[in-house]
Amino acid sequence: MAMKKVSVVSGTDKVLRNVNKEVKKILIVSKRRLYACGLLVKNRSVKLTPIKTGNLRGSAYVIPLDSPLGPAVEIGYTAFYAPYVHEMPFSYHFTKTGTGPKFLERALRDSAKEIKSILSAEIL
Repeated sequence: MAMKKVSVVSGTDKVLRNVNKEVKKILIVSKRRLYACGLLVKNRSVKLTPIKTGNLRGSAYVIPLDSPLGPAVEIGYTAFYAPYVHEMPFSYHFTKTGTGPKFLERALRDSAKEIKSILSAEIL
């Protein structure tokens, strides 16, 4: 039987440390960018939110999350009636022009290009 030559690779621990360091950097930057996107959508949404007392607009929030699939962000409203107002018919007479139903959906849709730009920027 012929003897096989075994090659020994050294320095893999250093390479792994460097890779892990870069992955952590990417995660940190991703979380920051997702949060920035969340704030963008929230701020747009608040401007589209119907206003009567200001309570609904004041209940808007953004929370960064660590989900099993990676970093995420939650955007929403804490006012108990937010879903009701969000789903009201467009035919309803809202007191301020430009406001109305689907305020969160519209803000997200209107922000799509900016979100794509923010998230796809190179990480240095």
